[in-house]
Amino acid sequence: MPARHRLGLAREISLRMRTGHVRDDEEKTMDDLPSARILIVDDEERNRKLLDVFVKADGHSAIFAADGKAGVAAAVEQQPDIILLDLMMPDMDGFDVVRLLKNNPQTRDIPIIVVTALRDVASHKRMLASGVDEFINKPVDRWELSLRIFKLLGERR
Repeated sequence: MPARHRLGLAREISLRMRTGHVRDDEEKTMDDLPSARILIVDDEERNRKLLDVFVKADGHSAIFAADGKAGVAAAVEQQPDIILLDLMMPDMDGFDVVRLLKNNPQTRDIPIIVVTALRDVASHKRMLASGVDEFINKPVDRWELSLRIFKLLGERR
Protein backbone atom coordinates (compact mmCIF):
# COMPACT_ATOMS: atom_id res chain seq x y z
CA MET A 1 0.00 0.00 0.00
CA PRO A 2 1.48 3.38 -0.93
CA ALA A 3 2.59 5.52 2.00
CA ARG A 4 0.19 8.29 1.01
CA HIS A 5 -2.73 5.83 1.19
CA ARG A 6 -1.63 4.58 4.64
CA LEU A 7 -1.33 8.16 5.85
CA GLY A 8 -4.72 8.96 4.36
CA LEU A 9 -6.31 6.03 6.18
CA ALA A 10 -4.70 7.00 9.49
CA ARG A 11 -5.76 10.64 9.03
CA GLU A 12 -9.33 9.62 8.20
CA ILE A 13 -9.61 7.48 11.31
CA SER A 14 -8.06 10.20 13.46
CA LEU A 15 -10.31 12.89 11.97
CA ARG A 16 -13.44 10.78 12.41
CA MET A 17 -12.56 10.13 16.05
CA ARG A 18 -11.74 13.80 16.80
CA THR A 19 -14.76 15.30 15.05
CA GLY A 20 -17.25 12.79 16.35
CA HIS A 21 -18.22 11.59 12.88
CA VAL A 22 -18.40 8.03 14.13
CA ARG A 23 -21.69 6.30 14.82
CA ASP A 24 -22.18 5.06 18.39
CA ASP A 25 -22.26 1.46 17.21
CA GLU A 26 -19.11 2.05 15.14
CA GLU A 27 -16.85 3.70 17.68
CA LYS A 28 -14.34 1.26 19.06
CA THR A 29 -11.06 1.62 20.81
CA MET A 30 -8.35 -0.91 21.58
CA ASP A 31 -9.79 -1.14 25.09
CA ASP A 32 -13.11 -2.39 23.68
CA LEU A 33 -11.52 -5.47 22.14
CA PRO A 34 -10.25 -8.42 24.15
CA SER A 35 -6.65 -9.41 23.69
CA ALA A 36 -5.97 -11.62 20.72
CA ARG A 37 -3.85 -14.71 20.19
CA ILE A 38 -1.60 -13.95 17.24
CA LEU A 39 0.36 -16.57 15.32
CA ILE A 40 3.70 -15.20 14.08
CA VAL A 41 5.15 -17.25 11.21
CA ASP A 42 8.66 -16.19 10.20
CA ASP A 43 11.86 -18.12 9.58
CA GLU A 44 14.02 -15.39 11.13
CA GLU A 45 14.09 -15.37 14.93
CA ARG A 46 14.84 -11.64 15.17
CA ASN A 47 11.68 -10.88 13.16
CA ARG A 48 9.60 -13.14 15.41
CA LYS A 49 11.01 -11.39 18.48
CA LEU A 50 10.32 -7.92 17.08
CA LEU A 51 6.73 -8.77 16.15
CA ASP A 52 6.30 -10.38 19.58
CA VAL A 53 7.31 -7.12 21.27
CA PHE A 54 4.87 -5.17 19.08
CA VAL A 55 1.85 -7.43 19.67
CA LYS A 56 2.52 -7.75 23.41
CA ALA A 57 2.71 -3.95 23.69
CA ASP A 58 -0.92 -3.92 22.56
CA GLY A 59 -1.92 -6.57 25.10
CA HIS A 60 -2.00 -9.57 22.76
CA SER A 61 -0.30 -12.93 23.17
CA ALA A 62 1.86 -14.62 20.56
CA ILE A 63 2.30 -18.14 19.23
CA PHE A 64 5.36 -18.83 17.07
CA ALA A 65 6.23 -20.93 14.05
CA ALA A 66 9.65 -20.88 12.39
CA ASP A 67 8.54 -22.10 8.95
CA GLY A 68 5.49 -22.50 6.74
CA LYS A 69 4.72 -26.11 7.62
CA ALA A 70 4.85 -25.39 11.34
CA GLY A 71 2.70 -22.30 10.72
CA VAL A 72 -0.03 -24.30 9.01
CA ALA A 73 0.03 -26.90 11.80
CA ALA A 74 -0.09 -24.21 14.50
CA ALA A 75 -3.00 -22.45 12.79
CA VAL A 76 -5.02 -25.68 12.69
CA GLU A 77 -4.16 -26.69 16.27
CA GLN A 78 -4.17 -23.31 18.01
CA GLN A 79 -6.88 -21.44 16.03
CA PRO A 80 -5.30 -17.98 16.50
CA ASP A 81 -7.29 -14.78 16.06
CA ILE A 82 -4.84 -13.40 13.48
CA ILE A 83 -1.78 -14.68 11.62
CA LEU A 84 1.28 -12.52 10.89
CA LEU A 85 3.02 -14.26 8.00
CA ASP A 86 6.37 -13.76 6.30
CA LEU A 87 6.30 -14.54 2.57
CA MET A 88 9.90 -15.41 1.85
CA MET A 89 10.63 -18.64 3.74
CA PRO A 90 12.48 -21.81 2.73
CA ASP A 91 10.62 -25.04 1.93
CA MET A 92 7.09 -23.61 2.01
CA ASP A 93 6.72 -19.92 1.19
CA GLY A 94 3.99 -17.64 2.47
CA PHE A 95 1.91 -17.95 -0.70
CA ASP A 96 1.69 -21.73 -0.19
CA VAL A 97 0.78 -21.20 3.47
CA VAL A 98 -2.02 -18.81 2.51
CA ARG A 99 -3.34 -21.23 -0.10
CA LEU A 100 -3.43 -24.12 2.39
CA LEU A 101 -5.02 -22.06 5.16
CA LYS A 102 -7.68 -20.46 2.95
CA ASN A 103 -8.63 -23.86 1.47
CA ASN A 104 -9.05 -25.46 4.90
CA PRO A 105 -12.49 -25.01 6.51
CA GLN A 106 -10.84 -24.94 9.96
CA THR A 107 -8.61 -21.97 9.11
CA ARG A 108 -10.14 -20.15 6.14
CA ASP A 109 -11.69 -17.41 8.29
CA ILE A 110 -8.53 -16.55 10.24
CA PRO A 111 -7.32 -13.14 9.02
CA ILE A 112 -3.80 -13.10 7.61
CA ILE A 113 -1.49 -10.09 7.63
CA VAL A 114 1.54 -10.64 5.42
CA VAL A 115 4.75 -8.99 6.60
CA THR A 116 6.96 -8.66 3.55
CA ALA A 117 9.97 -7.03 1.99
CA LEU A 118 8.35 -7.37 -1.45
CA ARG A 119 7.31 -3.93 -2.66
CA ASP A 120 6.44 -4.51 -6.30
CA VAL A 121 2.85 -4.12 -7.47
CA ALA A 122 2.71 -7.63 -8.95
CA SER A 123 3.54 -9.19 -5.57
CA HIS A 124 0.98 -7.02 -3.80
CA LYS A 125 -1.70 -8.04 -6.31
CA ARG A 126 -0.73 -11.70 -5.93
CA MET A 127 -0.99 -11.40 -2.12
CA LEU A 128 -4.46 -9.90 -2.26
CA ALA A 129 -5.62 -12.40 -4.91
CA SER A 130 -4.42 -15.29 -2.74
CA GLY A 131 -6.74 -14.30 0.09
CA VAL A 132 -4.44 -12.23 2.29
CA ASP A 133 -6.46 -9.76 4.35
CA GLU A 134 -3.74 -7.14 4.82
CA PHE A 135 -0.05 -6.68 4.17
CA ILE A 136 2.66 -4.57 5.74
CA ASN A 137 6.04 -3.81 4.24
CA LYS A 138 9.26 -4.34 6.15
CA PRO A 139 10.62 -2.65 8.11
CA VAL A 140 7.44 -2.95 10.14
CA ASP A 141 5.99 0.22 11.58
CA ARG A 142 4.60 -0.62 15.03
CA TRP A 143 1.65 1.77 14.74
CA GLU A 144 0.67 0.54 11.30
CA LEU A 145 0.73 -3.04 12.59
CA SER A 146 -1.42 -2.07 15.58
CA LEU A 147 -3.92 -0.36 13.29
CA ARG A 148 -4.17 -3.39 10.98
CA ILE A 149 -4.63 -5.80 13.89
CA PHE A 150 -7.22 -3.52 15.47
CA LYS A 151 -9.13 -3.29 12.18
CA LEU A 152 -9.17 -7.04 11.61
CA LEU A 153 -10.16 -7.82 15.20
CA GLY A 154 -13.02 -5.34 14.94
CA GLU A 155 -14.25 -7.00 11.74
CA ARG A 156 -14.13 -10.47 13.32
CA ARG A 157 -15.98 -9.60 16.53
